[in-house]
Amino acid sequence: MKRWIWLLIACVWIMGCEQQEEAVIQTLTPAQVQTMLEQQSAILIDVRSEAEYELQHIPNALNIPLDQLSRITDMIAFDEVLILYCRSGSRSAQAATQLRSMGYTNIYDLGGIQDWPYELVKP
Repeated sequence: MKRWIWLLIACVWIMGCEQQEEAVIQTLTPAQVQTMLEQQSAILIDVRSEAEYELQHIPNALNIPLDQLSRITDMIAFDEVLILYCRSGSRSAQAATQLRSMGYTNIYDLGGIQDWPYELVKP
């Protein structure tokens, strides 16, 4: 009986560790994002408001505001590589968690546009 209890505890512990691993969203540096965009098919998503996006954004980024993220399933397949950013990194982290719960699996977080040292699109 004690053996079964220890086995059950071990299984629960292992399952908990696996769930924690899945919840981690990798944060990328701007240089890593540049490399990914050049070397593979990745979709860059700006989760800020339309007004913020219009002021400046990273070239070729799609604007899907955080409060409209649920519409992404109509536009982007679940296995696409997604790179998210916002102004400071808070909304992109929220978006990453939301997308993970929606079933997206290849999610990366750039953080904030304020740390982007490369070219920006401005009006």
